[in-house]
Amino acid sequence: MGLATAVPRGLSTEHHDIVRRFLDDAWGQVLGLLVPSAGGDGRGRMSAAHVDSRVTRALTEIDRRYADSQLKLQKLARQLAVSPSHLTQLLKAATGRTFGAHLHARRIAEARTLLVDSTLSVKEVASRVGYATTTQLDRHFKKGVRRLPSEYRAPMRQAAGVPDGSRRRDVVRHGRATQSTTHPQD
Repeated sequence: MGLATAVPRGLSTEHHDIVRRFLDDAWGQVLGLLVPSAGGDGRGRMSAAHVDSRVTRALTEIDRRYADSQLKLQKLARQLAVSPSHLTQLLKAATGRTFGAHLHARRIAEARTLLVDSTLSVKEVASRVGYATTTQLDRHFKKGVRRLPSEYRAPMRQAAGVPDGSRRRDVVRHGRATQSTTHPQD
């Protein structure tokens, strides 16, 4: 869940901004503790005070909009009022990863979950996580997981105790999640 979705609905604009700033600050502190950087405490970590708010906002946007196939470095940099190269430098210094590496890691993490917990086809999974084609998903999945999505699914479902014959499929209709039982047709 992205931080933007953690802000309660129905707040006044002023209260919404306060909660959002608080969440951004908290996320910056988490990042300061968890991500490697070029500077910081000598162990490759940047203190929370040194995490640039643009890095925090960029990572929040990646987390929130990873499924948007139109999420691009140039658009995000423009939104944050920095050049694409400067945003790349900021992300790399704070986390050790580029914009693309973060985006693909988030997409692959979600793809892994969908492959195990749903009966969506690989093509549907690719679409849901922001890839236009299964070839793109296959390439990035294999690079990160060292297996193709189709090779990953069966053993992981078995390890998770999900029976193959009556797999659950989550379908979103009219903003509500419903469940239907389907037979595997991969």
